[in-house]
Amino acid sequence: MSEPNFMLQIAGRHYRLKATTNSKLTPEQIKTELEQRLTTAAAQSPLANRDQLLVLTAVNLVAELLQQQTLEQQQLHTLLTTIRQAD
Repeated sequence: MSEPNFMLQIAGRHYRLKATTNSKLTPEQIKTELEQRLTTAAAQSPLANRDQLLVLTAVNLVAELLQQQTLEQQQLHTLLTTIRQAD
C-alpha cells in the first residue's frame, strides 16, 4: 500500500511529499518547525536568498541530527556497560 501524499508550501514554493506512517508528527507540525528555522536563519543571514536559507537550514538540521545520534549512541553504550556490570 502506498503512503499518502500531502502538499506543503515552504518558502513560497509548493512541495508534494509522502507521509510516513511511522511519523508521530503531522505535516503541519513539520511545516511550522521548518518555517521557524528558516525565519531564524533569515535573521542570522539577512543577505541570504531563499535557496541559501534552505541549504543553511538543511545543514543545521543535519548537524543537529548527527549530534543527537552521537549522544544516543553514547547513552546506549553507557546503559549496556551498566547492564553488563550488573550481571
